[in-house]
Amino acid sequence: MSYDTPQATLVVLTTANALLGAVLAALGSYLLTESIREFTSTSPAVCLIIIGLLLIFAADLATTGIITQSWTHIRIVASLGLLAILAELMLMLAVSQSPIRARTSLRNSWLRMYTGNRLALQRVEHMFGCCGFEDSANMPSHSNCSLGGKAQGCYEHLAQAVFYLSKIAAKWVTFAVVVQVLSLILGSYLIVRVFEVDRAWLIEPEMPAAGDVPPSEPLAAAAAPAMATDAPPPSPQDNAAVAGNATNVESA
Repeated sequence: MSYDTPQATLVVLTTANALLGAVLAALGSYLLTESIREFTSTSPAVCLIIIGLLLIFAADLATTGIITQSWTHIRIVASLGLLAILAELMLMLAVSQSPIRARTSLRNSWLRMYTGNRLALQRVEHMFGCCGFEDSANMPSHSNCSLGGKAQGCYEHLAQAVFYLSKIAAKWVTFAVVVQVLSLILGSYLIVRVFEVDRAWLIEPEMPAAGDVPPSEPLAAAAAPAMATDAPPPSPQDNAAVAGNATNVESA
């Protein structure tokens, strides 16, 4: 595998995770607008938005780390990826349990608004064309609620809305977990297994400590005596010439 191929593959993986983060953030915004806030929790939608923004941020860090050849960025991205997967698994657990607790949760919410905010119940009854919680005799918003054939309770409509939103969130969160796990495995394989020699671009250069002698100076110092020892000894003629020059200098 060539030098540029693993790097380009990692960039593609980070781009895919950035797109996944954008999809999760958009999905969270959709669930936030479509949910009936009086009866459904907005926590899963908010968590999806936060996870999506986290994935976008991690993808940006990963791309920067790959381009600038920074191993520190890669470590941070791996930590953020594991954190996102853990948050998604916890969100999956919470979403999977919401249908189980739906009846009790919806009844408590209905009772709370029945005693404090009947106008909100009236809006729900008008939206679904229902009356009361389980039937028209069970906590209707007003006494004339059952007029016009509104005999069916609102529980079934509310439960279907909760199940629908939970189902969408569970599907996309599961897909996100699979994509992120595969991305981490493939990214680790590319870095550790495929290009062990080429991964030198991920290792940050070691800076010499203060006071350290550069490697060129010992070589130069070692070369100087060698050059001095390689010079030939002076001949008798050279010695006589040197002595004559010294005599002339003294006489002058």
